[in-house]
Amino acid sequence: MNWIDSHSRVGEGVTVGSYRINRLLVADDLVLLACFEQSLQHALDRFSAACDRAGMKINTKNTEVLHLSTNLRHCMLQLSGNTLQQVEKFKHLGVVFASNGRWSVEIDTQSDKANAVLRELYRSVGTKRELSNTTKPSVFKSVFVPILTYGHESWIMTKRILAQVQALEMGFLRRVHGVTWVYRLPRLGAARGKKQLAPPC
Repeated sequence: MNWIDSHSRVGEGVTVGSYRINRLLVADDLVLLACFEQSLQHALDRFSAACDRAGMKINTKNTEVLHLSTNLRHCMLQLSGNTLQQVEKFKHLGVVFASNGRWSVEIDTQSDKANAVLRELYRSVGTKRELSNTTKPSVFKSVFVPILTYGHESWIMTKRILAQVQALEMGFLRRVHGVTWVYRLPRLGAARGKKQLAPPC
């Protein structure tokens, strides 16, 4: 792959900050990047030609096109005489990229994975009386948080995303401390009779 990479590089690419990036290459997994359809076709042709010279063949069935924009546009990229399938989202290194540039699908996916782990953590850790309430959050941070925030460096943090992450965290901590949702009411200014409910901590 190193030989193919060095013999197929082109000037096309996208600018990210002060960097010009035209491909993402990890082992045998490759993503070509370009600002224009013609430029991407050129990069694809050069990469395909380098693969042919090295005696390798690109699997067209596993090759997809994603147009990243708020305005959907159909791209007719050709590879070995076949028109490549255009998709609205695809997964690269475990991260879901959507054509509209939003991260809601990826965050929902990570939340589902983290929730599954959260349930297992509660059964195996949260219910253990021999573990202190100091140890339990430490396990939470070392196991749950990395799964939930995988790939977060590329997220655009919004109020919705922040609230979603905080809700998952609070759900685990409430279970660990045996606190129900009503303890969050005082933060909203709610009161029961003349006595306001006290927060859990």
